[in-house]
Amino acid sequence: MVEAFLIGLLSLDLGILFASVEQMVKSSNSEEVTSDDLTPGKDDWEYKIVQVRGGGFRSLKAIQYVCQQEAKFGWTLLEKIDDNRLRLKRSISWRAKDSLLKQNPYRTDYGVSGDFMMFLSVMATLMVLAIPAYFGYKFMRHIFDDLEVKTPRQIQVPSPRPK
Repeated sequence: MVEAFLIGLLSLDLGILFASVEQMVKSSNSEEVTSDDLTPGKDDWEYKIVQVRGGGFRSLKAIQYVCQQEAKFGWTLLEKIDDNRLRLKRSISWRAKDSLLKQNPYRTDYGVSGDFMMFLSVMATLMVLAIPAYFGYKFMRHIFDDLEVKTPRQIQVPSPRPK
């Protein structure tokens, strides 16, 4: 019974570990955002893609909030690419005002930063490893406490019988 519990706990531990690693890999790959050919042409527009992790743009309120924040810098919503990315555009004439701004008008990330998500993933992985290790330690400590340990002097070796 105990062996089955420990094997189940270990397999759950490994499953969570692999899922955490997969999530870290996905989050690092999602930072490489590619777009179609959106170079400013004769219209003198510049474009950017704003991204958020975890499908934050599913909510209309989140999209409206980002659009209000970006409108201060001249950006307007061009399209919603998916639940994680929005494409924005603005006139190049807004560049003259960029030096007066307190925030970076070219920021592309909203929500929780990638570094913080990486920190949370590492901490969750450590907790997933530490909890079974603690219970394994307690279990083995309980077993070893019940063992009778003798020093070499306490062990009585029978003397050899003469032939």
